[in-house]
Amino acid sequence: MLKRLILLIVLVSIFAVEAKSKTDSALFSNESLPKTIYANEEHLLLAEELKSFLEEAIKSEVEIIKGISDRDKPGIYLISEPKIFENSAYYYAFKSTYNTIKLIGRGNKELEYALFSFLEELGLRMYQPYEVFYPNIGAINFPKNSVKFYKPSFNYRALFYPASYDELFRRWHKLDWHLEDFGIWGHTFDKLISPQKFFESHPEFFAFYEGSRRYESLCMTNNKGFQVSSLSLKNILKTTPDSRFYSISQNDDLVYCECLRCESLNKKYGSPSGSLYFFLNRHAKIHPKNEFVTLAYLHTSDPPKGIFPQKNVTTLYCPIEMNRGMAINSDPRSELFRARIKNWKAFNPNLFLWDYTVQFTHYLSPFPNIHTYQDNLKFYEEHGVLGLFLQGYADVPGDFVELRQYLLSKLLWNNSLDMDLLTKEFLEYFYGPAHDYVWEYLKLLKEAQEESNRFLDIYSGPVQKTNDFLSPFWMDQFDKIISKAENAVENIHPFYERVDKIRLGLEYVYFEQAKYYGKERFGMFKWIENEWKVPESLTSRVKNFVSKCEELGIYEFGEGGFTPQQYYKNWISLANNGIVDHLGIGIEGHWLTEPAAEYNPKGFSGLVDGIYGSEDFNIGWTGWYGDDAVLIFHTKKKNIQFVEFSFLNNQRHWIFPAKSVLIEGFQDGKWTLIQREILPEVEEDFEIKSQKIQVTSENLNKFEILKIVVENQKSVPEWRKRTGKRPLLMIDEIVFR
Repeated sequence: MLKRLILLIVLVSIFAVEAKSKTDSALFSNESLPKTIYANEEHLLLAEELKSFLEEAIKSEVEIIKGISDRDKPGIYLISEPKIFENSAYYYAFKSTYNTIKLIGRGNKELEYALFSFLEELGLRMYQPYEVFYPNIGAINFPKNSVKFYKPSFNYRALFYPASYDELFRRWHKLDWHLEDFGIWGHTFDKLISPQKFFESHPEFFAFYEGSRRYESLCMTNNKGFQVSSLSLKNILKTTPDSRFYSISQNDDLVYCECLRCESLNKKYGSPSGSLYFFLNRHAKIHPKNEFVTLAYLHTSDPPKGIFPQKNVTTLYCPIEMNRGMAINSDPRSELFRARIKNWKAFNPNLFLWDYTVQFTHYLSPFPNIHTYQDNLKFYEEHGVLGLFLQGYADVPGDFVELRQYLLSKLLWNNSLDMDLLTKEFLEYFYGPAHDYVWEYLKLLKEAQEESNRFLDIYSGPVQKTNDFLSPFWMDQFDKIISKAENAVENIHPFYERVDKIRLGLEYVYFEQAKYYGKERFGMFKWIENEWKVPESLTSRVKNFVSKCEELGIYEFGEGGFTPQQYYKNWISLANNGIVDHLGIGIEGHWLTEPAAEYNPKGFSGLVDGIYGSEDFNIGWTGWYGDDAVLIFHTKKKNIQFVEFSFLNNQRHWIFPAKSVLIEGFQDGKWTLIQREILPEVEEDFEIKSQKIQVTSENLNKFEILKIVVENQKSVPEWRKRTGKRPLLMIDEIVFR
């Protein structure tokens, strides 16, 4: 005991900073590296694993000896000694002499961490799942007569990328796995009290919101409802006794309870999170030996005041609205998020953060945020965030997924690594002779984003970025550099295929923007044989793109988005049905009520350009938030017999068809009513679809000017009503015949 205590005091005093070590110039080489592994019985499986990696690396047999009686014999020792690390933040250490190497962990898990760090010190790498990189045998070395202590940048390190599904990749990079660590994960209110089972018979268990009971959330103060949730939680605890955490968190929605008792708590504690922590603390007190996690998300993004979490409660803050194009520490637009992180840490020392590291609407589209990873993680670490859940593409191999998951895996453990060095090392391994061009491409993406300095949203896409980092100018630059990369690895497997995946991302942008540009220079429609149509060569490119995506396992193009085959089907539908010829194409006019800036891509002409929009409301649609659309058309007594309208129904995004359409004509200095059509009442329907109506009148051709008033819904329908949300009216091509 005394010997260990003295050792700890001496080592900590000498090696107070992680990764600082005192060594002489002597190194173990592949030849002098000890060829014997000493391990007690509980570590024999680790010893076997180490033996396998070492034999492949040094091309020599390695012996395992069970039991450790003498620690001075030449060899590699696997040792678990918790007492060395008492009152210390360190997880494991390496200690070497002239003929021994000791891997010492404070526990079995930490010893496993030490094993994989030791392999990395020897030059082995796991850049991607299922594949270990071994260095040239002459490059293998390890310092003699040295001591080195290790601790992570974050205590909890979870990554949600394709590589995370591979157990060896997780173990190698010392990653946690939320799907195993949590007995109940994420948004869980509906798992604690099932709406299907209880809403009809006990609506009082659920949130009173905007004047009625809603199944999307729970009442935080109903005692009988709490008892039901408590029973559900007990059953979960019973069936998952080995789980580290249990999430008690709001559903993925804006609804929260506004009943008298909940509202009283929220006013008292200054935030809707007040009643949440009241509810959460009741559960935490009943189960003091279990660890609970709750999301700080949407309406609970700000901490309450005057109430404090139980010690077994962890806050998981989710800064979903944050700009991803600039690091949080330097972006003026992220001041709110910086303040929230500080406030949450002051409220609850047990602070985790759920960060969003990719674009969720368009997995393949370039998303220049990799340069922000390290600075963001440094800010989190410096401000006391203890754990991170970094959400990526889940199991979809999206844009630069291989690089993203590798870099984040490394930075989660040690956020002080040289990011450029890590990136270049990976690119050289993964892209071979093309690595310099890929590096230049990444720098170009960063330059384009920084030059525009536009907000980079995880729910944006290629169409929204046509005027900044995905403009025709930048797309041309990207095309040139990736062409050089392709030429550098032509016919060299697997490097060509890997560069070709980058090309797929640029192709995806081109196709999406081609839909948007329509008949313009970069549009999908060309004037061929006296008509607008899509060149066969372009459709062939789309078909080839889809086939490659399927081969790569890219089974959807966004969160809940098109599958490759659906994407191709949508393209064919647009190609065959997107052009509409009518009397109003290019007609002069203006609007009296301005549409929303973000849904006004082409100005007034976008309503009469002869092209139907796609299912994506960013392509071909013009939108009004809350207001009616009041439009003026100079029809000049054209022989118009009816007007056709298309309205989008996408209720998930608060987009609803119109309430009515009114058409007036201007004559003799006054407006005359021509026709009014009242549309059917909106019903709950989450299918994305276009609703067409025709307004017919024999008087449409009698006026020089027509005024069209498209009446928006007065408010969001009951089933989608959320505080602050307004109905969005989306209008496609207005067809005059």
